[in-house]
Amino acid sequence: MKVHCPKCKASYKIEDTKIPIKGAHLNCPKCKTRFFVKKESKEAGKVCPNCGYERQPKDDDFTPVLECPKCGIIYSKAKDSENNKDGQTDKDFSAHNETEKFDTKKCPYCAEKIKVEAVKCRFCGEHLGTDESTQINTTLSATENRILMDQARNSLRGKWGLAIGTLVVFILIQIAIEFIPVVGWIISILITGPISIGLAIFALSLSRQQNAKLIQIFDGFQKFGVGLGAYILQVIFVILWMLLLIIPGIIAVHAYFMTYYIIAENDTIGPLEAISKSKEMMRGNKWKLFCLGFRFLGWALLCILTFGIGFLWLFPYMIVSCTQFYDDLKPIRVESK
Repeated sequence: MKVHCPKCKASYKIEDTKIPIKGAHLNCPKCKTRFFVKKESKEAGKVCPNCGYERQPKDDDFTPVLECPKCGIIYSKAKDSENNKDGQTDKDFSAHNETEKFDTKKCPYCAEKIKVEAVKCRFCGEHLGTDESTQINTTLSATENRILMDQARNSLRGKWGLAIGTLVVFILIQIAIEFIPVVGWIISILITGPISIGLAIFALSLSRQQNAKLIQIFDGFQKFGVGLGAYILQVIFVILWMLLLIIPGIIAVHAYFMTYYIIAENDTIGPLEAISKSKEMMRGNKWKLFCLGFRFLGWALLCILTFGIGFLWLFPYMIVSCTQFYDDLKPIRVESK
């Protein structure tokens, strides 16, 4: 299919198989603009054999491509019913469906009938859950980690100084608090959550090539209670998981990884709800995030040879790459609801 960048109007060809059913976000190779594309409708103009409605391209946004938007009947089933030699009517066909509803369900993506207990559609290959909300959250990250790292470098181009300076201030604040006698550890607990939200706000602005500012790392204190609650809950949950073994603890860390990003973009969310949403976003994506972090291992070894100076460049690179990972997941979750 052919896609067009809305900013620079450049045109590109891309294989249909690379675009998921629900669409995907692409980055323009020319101007680096991120935009959303959907597959071209191959069902537009189809006439329903049951009610005579002619399908329009906009119908794909609300109705599965195999189902009539007006009467709800599945095209192929209606055609089979029409050609049936014994003259079975659409009413009989509906009655037949009624008898099957207890052991089958309709795939929300392709409208084919599948077993109630199915977790993956055998027709379209989409992962399913036990209800609509879990079906939405089983979508996997579609962008390769190396591409996310390329996008991070593009976002940092010309802004390395800002990124390094902001991270240095963030680290110095954390270190300085630790040296405060007696109450240093208490202050550290109080501010770690809010300042982490601020770092997420800064990283999101930097990753999206918006107007990122150093002062944004303090914006998280506007959500002090939520940040503090999220930090304490995460620490408690991770410790409880690590009581089992270290591996469950590592898995928990990856499951809660998106918590501060979610809080940064939602002014009404609570700490426990943010953690729950992070777990939903990371369902099926934790290993991919782990592999993304593993790709920086070689760079970390090289930074050690520079007596640690190289980490000034590596840490912003890692943070923005992880932010790109969040943005790769977030559009799918939001637009599917």
